[in-house]
Amino acid sequence: IAVVRHPAIRTRLFANCLPGYPLEEIFVSSKICLNQACPPDTDPPSPVSMTTADGLTFLLTYNEEIYVPDAEIPANYYVFNAGDPTDSIAVEYASVVRTDYRSVTLRLARGVQENAMYRLLISNVRDIAGNAVPDGTEISFIGVDEDPPDLLSAVATSDTSVFVQYSEMV
Repeated sequence: IAVVRHPAIRTRLFANCLPGYPLEEIFVSSKICLNQACPPDTDPPSPVSMTTADGLTFLLTYNEEIYVPDAEIPANYYVFNAGDPTDSIAVEYASVVRTDYRSVTLRLARGVQENAMYRLLISNVRDIAGNAVPDGTEISFIGVDEDPPDLLSAVATSDTSVFVQYSEMV
């Protein structure tokens, strides 16, 4: 039995044709190589970005498709303040974005401090070929500024221009 997982059709490959054995999920590349062997994927996944709009929910993006069961274990992620490694924040929720299998939505137990530098340490996450992130894999990110700027002044400099000054960079 083979059910092929492909990003466009969102299924997985299962294989074990021995009588009496259950089907077992196996790793498979989403590449399709017709009439030839696919080159082996030996490169581990690597985080490429970590973004947020609210300082509580983040989108972590990898350079390739990741293995969903590994990526959805919150304990595989450790967030800490780069200036104070004892200031850690638990990851409460991790869910792979099913449209690309490269991104994971992470929700933290509490929001990050605005404009503070943080690090996300990743462990025990594999790509769909079975390659694990190396020990010590991390990505840095900055806590979002959630406070809107204050308008300090607005002066018309001509009929079509206004000079506006805020309390912080915008």
